[in-house]
Amino acid sequence: MTSNIAESINGKLKLARELPIIEFLEQARKLFEKWNCKNRERASYANTSLGSRFEGILQLNTSKSTRLKVSASSTYVYSVYDDGRKYIVCLDRRTCSYGRFPLDEIVCEHAIAVLKSMHVVDMKPYCLDFYYPETLRKTYEESMFPMPDKKDWIVP
Repeated sequence: MTSNIAESINGKLKLARELPIIEFLEQARKLFEKWNCKNRERASYANTSLGSRFEGILQLNTSKSTRLKVSASSTYVYSVYDDGRKYIVCLDRRTCSYGRFPLDEIVCEHAIAVLKSMHVVDMKPYCLDFYYPETLRKTYEESMFPMPDKKDWIVP
């Protein structure tokens, strides 16, 4: 995980930090309202089976998988050979010793090589539901309600 979102928020609220706390919080609310609205609009246009960014990652991993050799150890455990290195893929646990599959929960090139060796064509069911446009739309479906005019605020 990175702190990129915190850095983005801090950068956007740099000037607002000088304001009294109530006004600072209103500036933060406005920022999140703007981001939420923009992301809701973007999500409404998503029509691929995975979000476009994640579809690209899956395509890249699929192209990388073509050079890999697969050897079955059991029904669910496989060895995948990649340029002199060996990676262990366990399909029922959705793990790969490479480390990206369980972390991102989007199919890595090693797991794709295993699935292709099993004649699986659609890799998307092996990706986390988080990457689907419907989940993205649900994330932003709630609106951030505006605050009343500052003159109408009741400040203790």
